[in-house]
Amino acid sequence: MSIYFGKLQPLWDELGTSDPIPSCGYGICVCDLGEKFQRKQDNDRLHEFLCRVYVEKFGALRSSLLSQDLPPTLDQAYHDMLHEEQLLSQRGGQTPTAGAARPRDTAHPMCTSVGVYTGGMGLR
Repeated sequence: MSIYFGKLQPLWDELGTSDPIPSCGYGICVCDLGEKFQRKQDNDRLHEFLCRVYVEKFGALRSSLLSQDLPPTLDQAYHDMLHEEQLLSQRGGQTPTAGAARPRDTAHPMCTSVGVYTGGMGLR
């Protein structure tokens, strides 16, 4: 899980640098534009992270996190996934050795939980 998240984080950082969140051009923002874009970006990253974990091992937790009325932060979801991975390891379950990212599924590039495109990340 940490390998997978470690691959995503630099990609998101690079995207943040090359495509920054827009801000209001009037000095003092009264429309909360930047905050709205930040919430959307955070939500997109949460779904991207959760929709690429191994369904066979983490599907129940993923579904639980995605079905919450108030979605968790990306950090909360990551720590929940790490905890689940540790529990599976203690129970004798095999954890993925190359991180928790699924191989790119060209036949089904959509996350079945929320309909988010999951291809093209370069994570295998």
